[in-house]
Amino acid sequence: MPHAWTPHRRDDGELLGWIHPEGADWVAVDVLGRRVSTPGEWLDAEAALEEHGIAWLADPWMLEGEGTARSGCASSK
Repeated sequence: MPHAWTPHRRDDGELLGWIHPEGADWVAVDVLGRRVSTPGEWLDAEAALEEHGIAWLADPWMLEGEGTARSGCASSK
């Protein structure tokens, strides 16, 4: 990760992602490198990572076609 990216962890130490500057704002990025917030305040970026978390990875996943994965649960993000 670039030096300016700050890791964000849950209270138990689990890495949820990173927060990095974008202009005068902050952006949250999950552990797979996907944006989970729009540019905004630091606390909003933290909240986006807390809400997104990594629990969605626990859902059943199915590989379809040429490397296209989808979740088998309707509740997945």
